[in-house]
Amino acid sequence: MIRDEETAQRRHDLLALFDDDPQARDIVEGTIAGMTADDMRELTGLDKKAYDSKRKLIRRRIDKKYPDGWTP
Repeated sequence: MIRDEETAQRRHDLLALFDDDPQARDIVEGTIAGMTADDMRELTGLDKKAYDSKRKLIRRRIDKKYPDGWTP
């Protein structure tokens, strides 16, 4: 039960990084759910270049928030 609560909190914290960017948040949620890049591009309406750009933004924000990496 504690593990489930910790997982839920981490997911919440991760998604909170993208409260200002619904497309990035959708991509993060899609990644967590195991969606393919094609599915996420269709979901968000982004073309390949815009999707790749959004993925870079996601990586930068996560790296900034967790500079030592993600610790389970």
